[in-house]
Amino acid sequence: MPDAVRYALYGTPLVVTLLSLVSRKSIANRIAGVVIAWIVCGSLALFVLRPMHFGWDAAGIHDQTFGPVVTIPWTDVRDARIIPGYLRTGYAPVVRTGGTAFGHVRSGYFRLANGMNVRVFIQGGSDDALLLQTPERTYLYAPNDFGDLVAVARTGLHVPIAEATP
Repeated sequence: MPDAVRYALYGTPLVVTLLSLVSRKSIANRIAGVVIAWIVCGSLALFVLRPMHFGWDAAGIHDQTFGPVVTIPWTDVRDARIIPGYLRTGYAPVVRTGGTAFGHVRSGYFRLANGMNVRVFIQGGSDDALLLQTPERTYLYAPNDFGDLVAVARTGLHVPIAEATP
């Protein structure tokens, strides 16, 4: 997390507290302002500072970016496709149904432009995405290290990776 964000999250309630000490407003107004500042910044800090992990290895994908940990063994994948330019296709996430979105990062459950409901993790550093289908769910992943993800997936998957046509 950038230092500026960290300073804003920690500094805002401290500044509000100090300003309330010198304010001439009623004690109720000063206390309300301080409480609101601490609650809002504390909630944001819990969200922003929450540890997130997304990774892959020879065994599969490990997604701890939203909700319960999701582990997808390569052996569970029934279909795998590279979606070139996914944001300009029907595979673009358009509706968040249960997840988070912060800047270019998206994590959780989204409805795609083509109507599919999938779990996603997108960092915004890749124009392409990997669509994985297991018996239980569909996943769309576009991490910054997309090329490495595909290289490891090619060695671990028991199905070939196709290139989807838009």
